[in-house]
Amino acid sequence: MSNDPEPRKENGGCSRVGGWVLLAILILVLASLLIPASQMTFIYPIERRSRATVNDLQVALKSFQTEYARWPADLERLPSEMPVRLPSGVVETLLAETGRFSSEDNPRAFRFIELPLARQGKGGVIETVDGVLDLVDRWGSRYFVVVDVDEDGKVANPEAAVSLEKRGDKDAPAVLPVSIVIFSAGPDREPETWTDNIASWRQ
Repeated sequence: MSNDPEPRKENGGCSRVGGWVLLAILILVLASLLIPASQMTFIYPIERRSRATVNDLQVALKSFQTEYARWPADLERLPSEMPVRLPSGVVETLLAETGRFSSEDNPRAFRFIELPLARQGKGGVIETVDGVLDLVDRWGSRYFVVVDVDEDGKVANPEAAVSLEKRGDKDAPAVLPVSIVIFSAGPDREPETWTDNIASWRQ
């Protein structure tokens, strides 16, 4: 029989994996300490999806305006550049659902946007008690819209109309150089508290 010693079992690989795990945990801890929670909300999927919907709505409405040289009828009738809840008639017009939208408002029947169906009344298209299609955000509230009524290429910034406290002590320009903006009231469902609102002009 051989008297040679048994070979040692190498565990260097396990040590290296453990080291990487510890490093990753350390990075996450440091990031949570250095970055304020208000600036980290973008990492949550629910807010990413809400931001995507806000941007998709803005693009769809701009596309409609380019196609027909006007806004959907319910937006054309707005008296001022104040935020209003997105009219349900606009949603039906953009979706061009057969038999559910005004052929006069979207005579070419272009479908300007794709929207998911809501789940438990949140995050998508719902049907109201009147049988009308409507769109709600991830917290069950309708979106808000501001339209360039006087066609001067800009709109009043709804965020600038509230106190500094309600917008988290952040500066906000009085006007935005766009023809239309969309925003969600966010988790608190209050459109005038801007610390959690999700807006098309914010990155």
